[in-house]
Amino acid sequence: MLDIKTLLEKTIKKHGFNKKIAEKKVKEVFSQVVEQLFDKGLAYRVKPMNIKEGYLTVASLSDSSIEQIKIKEAKIISKINQELGEDIVKNIKYLS
Repeated sequence: MLDIKTLLEKTIKKHGFNKKIAEKKVKEVFSQVVEQLFDKGLAYRVKPMNIKEGYLTVASLSDSSIEQIKIKEAKIISKINQELGEDIVKNIKYLS
């Protein structure tokens, strides 16, 4: 007999929801990390869009906000991966 956790994990994998769940978690953690390292204003101006093949795409209409993120990019990636317990994010791509 399977326990509920195992059954849920199998169902999530079978239907491909695990990628969507991981993407949502990365977006949430990115916003939290940016807020911790900078301020709520910058977190409001910079939005995580998606993650694909280890690349987190981040968008902002403010070039100065993107430059601030670029300066601490390695630290942001490290904190995201540490929080999630695996190396999901390898690099950040920027849209402005």
